[in-house]
Amino acid sequence: MVKLTRHATRISCLVELSTGVPLVLVPSVVMALLFGSPLADGGDQLAQLFGAALISLGISCWSAGDPEAKPSTARLGLMLYNLAAALFLIGFAFTGAAQGPMVGPAGLLHLVLGLLMLLDQSRSAAQRKPM
Repeated sequence: MVKLTRHATRISCLVELSTGVPLVLVPSVVMALLFGSPLADGGDQLAQLFGAALISLGISCWSAGDPEAKPSTARLGLMLYNLAAALFLIGFAFTGAAQGPMVGPAGLLHLVLGLLMLLDQSRSAAQRKPM
């Protein structure tokens, strides 16, 4: 478990990159898998913009995922993003606001990654605390 928490940032970066690239290339397919509905006017462009943001997030946080790296604001930001995405996606699935087959699994994946990153942050903080 410790090894998994130490690599949660890099795993999260890979998840964001593997979501961002398809959003840029085939936004309507990804959105149908997540939300089960077609995109409204301007939806493709907004999904592509979000995909570019996910790619940027994944790339910018990659070096923060080095298990030997000190805790950083990039790692904290990525952890908060994962927890917020989990809340939204699980909420969408629970309320029926999203009908796509991947919304629930995506929400759970973000929740697990966010919690693993939170554990890693807590463990790192405890190790830095002087006795």
